[in-house]
Amino acid sequence: MTAQLSEGYCRSCHAVVKWARTRATGKRMPLDVEPDWKRGNVLLDEERRAVVLPSPEAARQSLLAMGGKWDGPYLSHFASCPQAVVHRRVA
Repeated sequence: MTAQLSEGYCRSCHAVVKWARTRATGKRMPLDVEPDWKRGNVLLDEERRAVVLPSPEAARQSLLAMGGKWDGPYLSHFASCPQAVVHRRVA
């Protein structure tokens, strides 16, 4: 079963975002709509689940190794939103 991506808007900056579920936890993650080859470290697997890699370089290498089966690299909107501090949780 393929997970569905949904589009929505950031509540803070009102940018259009893609919502994906993470492969690791199933939690929703906002992604910038367009792939970002310089800063993106999130890939979407065959089931459209978000896979977070440690660096943009690791994401690019993994994407190339997958031979077009995965999509990305995307940047988490938490990293690009000018209002991200509003959504950060204090540990």
